[in-house]
Amino acid sequence: MSECGGFRWDNYSGLSATVRLFPYIEQTARYEAILNYGDICGKDPTPSARIWDLFFGQEEYRGMISGIQCPSSTSYGAPSSHAQNARTNIVFCMGDGTSKLDAPGYHPNYTSRPVTQANRRGLFHMMAWKSFGACTDGTSNTAAVSEAESAAAGYYEPSVKGGVHQAPDAYPDDTYYYPEFCMNGARSVDDPNIINTPSDTWRGNFFQDGRAWNFFHTVIPPNGPSCIGPGVWAGSYTAGSNHTGGVNVGMLDGSIHFVSDTVNCGDLSEHQVISGKSPYGTWGAMGSPSGGESLTAL
Repeated sequence: MSECGGFRWDNYSGLSATVRLFPYIEQTARYEAILNYGDICGKDPTPSARIWDLFFGQEEYRGMISGIQCPSSTSYGAPSSHAQNARTNIVFCMGDGTSKLDAPGYHPNYTSRPVTQANRRGLFHMMAWKSFGACTDGTSNTAAVSEAESAAAGYYEPSVKGGVHQAPDAYPDDTYYYPEFCMNGARSVDDPNIINTPSDTWRGNFFQDGRAWNFFHTVIPPNGPSCIGPGVWAGSYTAGSNHTGGVNVGMLDGSIHFVSDTVNCGDLSEHQVISGKSPYGTWGAMGSPSGGESLTAL
């Protein structure tokens, strides 16, 4: 649903949360230039094809934005290999919602299949807007943002931190995503820093892109592999950085915590739930805004 009401499947619905933060990080001119390509509420809509053309070609998408890049990134300071676009290392939390990442639960094709409604499990999701009231577990207990490496090699990034493994085995019953298949099978047996069967990904290459590759899940531990399944719209994207032993995570109350690679991730053989406590331990509890978990009790 768009900010103006009604379902929309277009570029404006897919803008990242990063763009919305630009007025607060001295990027107001860039913010206004991006939104000036057409009225976001559809009063004077720009044709879809033209929107996508502008999405990748205009000056306000290019260069470097230091406030959304981490100096530890291997691609720090370098533009994306795609259209010289500005990179980002800031990703937003989808909690433990791993199934049907390309649309929120009210998408007309998925309202009859509650298991696919990943937006129930995280505070952020493509084309879904939630207020602070959705965070019933408390803002100090709920992850909002973290870090991720940019895919330096472009579409088929081979590294564990920047790439995404194509993992059809994670879907043995063709309904649920099972993260243990990713955790145990994504890395090359010859080099644990390389993934098997890299999928195409734009992770970190387009700051303005609000699709799943600019999010992270609190499922597989930080600096673990990311995996995507058939159709590329179910799986888990993992927080990662080049800091030793973990990642920085920003909570919804504005506090920053360092989360270890060894954080308790519960039972990775479990599939996504649609309500209640996360099956993925402390890490899963940090990502679910309304799971009823208390981090102090875990």
